[in-house]
Amino acid sequence: MNQPGGPTESPSPPPAPAGQAERGGKGESFQKHVARVDSLTCFEVTEDELLQLEQGSPDSVKLNLAIAMLFFAFGIIPSFFNAKYETDVAKLVFVFMTIVAVAVGAVLLVLFIVSRRSKDTLIHRIRKRGPEPPAK
Repeated sequence: MNQPGGPTESPSPPPAPAGQAERGGKGESFQKHVARVDSLTCFEVTEDELLQLEQGSPDSVKLNLAIAMLFFAFGIIPSFFNAKYETDVAKLVFVFMTIVAVAVGAVLLVLFIVSRRSKDTLIHRIRKRGPEPPAK
C-alpha cells in the first residue's frame, strides 16, 4: 500500500512468457531465438577505427561509375572514326568527350582501388590483434 506523501508505484505488466521478451515496457512482446555458436571472438577496436568502419565507403558506386565511363569512352571511339564530320567543332566534341570519359573513369578506378586497400588494411590490423584462428 502507498503511504501518504511516499513514492507511488505504477503497476508493472506481467512477465513475458518463456521464449519471449518485452519491448518498450508497454507489454508488447517479440520472439527471441537464440542459436548456439561454437566460439565467439571479440576484437578490441579503437574509436578512430570504429569511425572509419562506420563511415564505410562508396566503393561499389566508384567502381560502377568507373566502368560506365570507360565503356562510354571506348564506345565513342569507333563512332569517332566512322562518322563524317561537317565541322571541326563536332570532331573536337567527340575527342573532348572521349578524353574526359577516360580520365574520369581512370581516376574513379584508382580511387576504388585505394579505398578498397585502406579498408582491407584496417580490417587486417584489427584481426591481427585477436587470437590465431583454430586449425580446421
